[in-house]
Amino acid sequence: MSEDPKQEFLCDGMTEEIITALSKVPRLFVIARNSTFTYKGKPVKIKQVSEELGVRYVLEGSFRRSGDRIRITAQLIDALTGNHLWAESYDRDLKDIFALQDEITMKVLIATQVKLFEGGQIWRTEKFFKGKQHLDCDLKLTEAMGYSDRWNIEDNNLARRMMEEAIVMCPDNPKAYVLLGWVYKRDYQLGNTKSLVRLLRNLWNWPQKPLP
Repeated sequence: MSEDPKQEFLCDGMTEEIITALSKVPRLFVIARNSTFTYKGKPVKIKQVSEELGVRYVLEGSFRRSGDRIRITAQLIDALTGNHLWAESYDRDLKDIFALQDEITMKVLIATQVKLFEGGQIWRTEKFFKGKQHLDCDLKLTEAMGYSDRWNIEDNNLARRMMEEAIVMCPDNPKAYVLLGWVYKRDYQLGNTKSLVRLLRNLWNWPQKPLP
């Protein structure tokens, strides 16, 4: 929405980062940028977008810059009913565009997961999501749960390794430890370990060397 066409590149880059982050969420089908960008700057109806892309929900927004200030709006819409499930606006100083991008990406990521999957419930860990490292940590956890949800030993082993990496990256994030516990539990359900007691002892002593 800026009068300066050069800002279009900044807007496109931020949009692509949000699309990439959302695409890592398990159970969330996200349309690629090449398809969604065809609607950029066009007066199209949400229902039309939904029908043409085969999606139920549409995330749209606007980008405007004035001097060293930036304003971004985002809203999540149910295309079948036309109802707004979530909306937010952000007014910031344009000192560190990458930090701003990470902040918005995380908030959109959290909001869409809450509205679409968790019935309004949310991990109360937003205070840990500051900066790119914590964003990368949460995305790694999200991707890891996607592997674990496939319910096979190989993918669950991969999920465990990814979660352990996330804990090393962000040891202060309690969500990582909770999800790691779920993966250990799934190990037992899949028959990847025969001793539930040893499984719990390993988890209790993590990240120390597992007990024999």
